[in-house]
Amino acid sequence: MASAYDNIHSRLEGMNDPSYIEDELVSADIISHFIVRVGGVVIALLTIRFLLVFFSVSQNSILANLIYKISYLFAAPIFWLLNYHVITNSYSFEIATMIAIVVYAVIIWLATYILAILP
Repeated sequence: MASAYDNIHSRLEGMNDPSYIEDELVSADIISHFIVRVGGVVIALLTIRFLLVFFSVSQNSILANLIYKISYLFAAPIFWLLNYHVITNSYSFEIATMIAIVVYAVIIWLATYILAILP
């Protein structure tokens, strides 16, 4: 049975091999984690937008206005596809934003699934 020192030593020796660096730095896991993190932020922004519109939070608030503007970038493609017009200052159930959340979740799932099955 190899000692812990032998395991660490053999692993450090393998770090000089260029293929080790390629395998470790450009692995699908790192890219997959990045996609999930960025996608999670996008979905969180869209969810916050949905709640702000649902509870009719005024766009005069600096934070709400910032979230509206940033999340519009991600919701706009769905708005255009559905010919949806944004309604402000009234209670509204933005179905287009909910569809955008589902679409982004499916895109994230597909991207990570494809990266997982690649050799």
